[in-house]
Amino acid sequence: MSRQNNRALWVLLLVALFVACIFHWQRDSQEQSHKNTELVMDFSSLVELARAQGEPWQAELKTFSPNGLAFVEMRLDDLESWGICNSYSGVQLRAAGYRGDFDPQHTYVLIWPGAESKLMSAAQLQTALSGTFGSDKVRKVSWEDPRFAGATIFDISLPSRSTSSVGVCLPEWGMIEADKLGQKLWVRPENKARPDIAGIGRYFDSLQRGHKLEGIIFGGTANEAVGYPDEDVLKSTAGLIRQHGWKLGFIELPKATQQKGIETLVRELPTDTVRVFAVPPAQQSTLKPDRVGEMYSLAARERNLTLLYVRPYPYDPSPDKGFENANTDLLAFIRADLADRLKPVAAPFSAEVKVPFWGAALLTLGGAAAFAILLRTFRPKTTLTQALLVCLTAALASGLAALLPGSTPMGVHRITHQWFSLVALGSAFCISTLAVVSQFGRLRAAADAPTPQATLWHSTRAWLLMSVISLSGAWIASAFLQETSYKLGLDVFRGVKLLTVGAPLFITALWAWNGQDRDYWRNLVASPLRLGQLLVLGALGLVGIFYTLRTGNMGGEISGDALDVEKQIRMILDQQLGVRPRFKEFLLAHPAMLLMPLMIRWRWPAATAVLLLAGSTGQAGLLDTFAHIHTPLRVSLIRCVMGVVLGGVLGWFYGLVLIWFRGKFNRSAP
Repeated sequence: MSRQNNRALWVLLLVALFVACIFHWQRDSQEQSHKNTELVMDFSSLVELARAQGEPWQAELKTFSPNGLAFVEMRLDDLESWGICNSYSGVQLRAAGYRGDFDPQHTYVLIWPGAESKLMSAAQLQTALSGTFGSDKVRKVSWEDPRFAGATIFDISLPSRSTSSVGVCLPEWGMIEADKLGQKLWVRPENKARPDIAGIGRYFDSLQRGHKLEGIIFGGTANEAVGYPDEDVLKSTAGLIRQHGWKLGFIELPKATQQKGIETLVRELPTDTVRVFAVPPAQQSTLKPDRVGEMYSLAARERNLTLLYVRPYPYDPSPDKGFENANTDLLAFIRADLADRLKPVAAPFSAEVKVPFWGAALLTLGGAAAFAILLRTFRPKTTLTQALLVCLTAALASGLAALLPGSTPMGVHRITHQWFSLVALGSAFCISTLAVVSQFGRLRAAADAPTPQATLWHSTRAWLLMSVISLSGAWIASAFLQETSYKLGLDVFRGVKLLTVGAPLFITALWAWNGQDRDYWRNLVASPLRLGQLLVLGALGLVGIFYTLRTGNMGGEISGDALDVEKQIRMILDQQLGVRPRFKEFLLAHPAMLLMPLMIRWRWPAATAVLLLAGSTGQAGLLDTFAHIHTPLRVSLIRCVMGVVLGGVLGWFYGLVLIWFRGKFNRSAP
């Protein structure tokens, strides 16, 4: 099949590439306007640090100077630490010898004579308790014991185990002071049983209380959004958030531990949502400030997280641990690394990039043309007219899918969403396969070069060409994935594992059964399996399983599947390079493809197939980089280019070492 006969199909692929650039330009513009990152500090942690050092929290706030403060609902023991009240169970009061009509299954909240705090009056406390536990369960009582003379006592008809873990109210006094100091205010309410949406509306109004709140991040022991589990109530909650003009904070968590009900709210409020990153206190306590600062920096630069929720390190009087200036170092690192991003207000995705029917049709031509070229390569009887008909049919199907009316708040029909995902996967599969298959001839020719060094040089040219084609495929495929739900991390692109495992296996099979070594593989399959071969297959299988499990579009930073030593290497590469290339590409896959013609030259068919399989994972895996839609487009593109550059350097290093060893131990080798 001559190359000229497929010229029209290659032109269609180039048309799709050009159209992809149009939509990626829009996406890049959207991402650049989304860079503003807000630094918010947890108020409770700030107060604890200030108390430990004997300083007012306002003084600590000046030291850190965040953009805003986040206020978590306070529990009964928090109110006690502020000197507002004390809480006891009926059992505790009886055991202490107090006289009164105590119910052991009730909780009692007492404000002692003369101790009523300026921070919160008894009437305000009663309102907060009634709003939390229900007015039918809270009543004001009095007892005859003279030791209770003048005390204000509230009887909550719930056991202390039920009342101690529930947030009662926000620290209104802290919010007033923070407002005066010019801080943006974020609130973290808990989900509680309320009779209807009107009750939630009154609750949200009470959160506002004359303040200009920046946004809302749900919290609490139950880890639920307000309104859960009723879907209709959750949608009404979203309407109330929009009505108040608040932003919705969407905490980055693994699916298994994500807040219940938050997905519904984010889908209802895609242009009012900001992604939140926080390092859990237990994890932060084991890490040095530079490592924690690097995590916050990467979250902002590489994962579209525009609200950094920071908890200061607790006061540590033991300087030998290396944490004596932990908070100063942490904030200094974040500010220095994100100097161009830190702004007073976090930026949501205020506009969406939509792929219209004509864009969907033209983008589809890329994958369809690649499929048609492969079809004509391995089935020469396929005419150019038939191939073009396949391309036009696929383009028409995508255009019709894009015309379906939107049925979600994000404006995309479910069928359209699924079809675009399928076409993206198919396009990446076909174009990455075409990239490698189209270079089969050059790879074989490279093996016949006069010297091993010349083989490596010609191999590099073929590998660079296939990398350009594969990168084009990833670019075209990712252009279908423009929904804001991907960028918020709410949806992930499915099929990455299938692509990065299936395509290399398919490519290797085409090489083995359509090349000069077909008889070798046919005889190998027909011969009995030896113990050595079984061990090699087992080792390759284990490597393949490990590789498959590690492949995906949720980073190890979130799912925690990265090894500790790997995390350390990642941090070093991030610090030195700015953007870290993917390990499996530059350490293994790209060098493997460069070395493959040397194996052909030295007549090692088995090693040739293994290196082709490994090298093809790098070509198919380019979409894996772009499938992280929550990663900015520029970062993904730089990561791929750096992977190619470093992979080429390592490939030459590995190749020259192999050539030297073979020449040293086999003088007669060509």
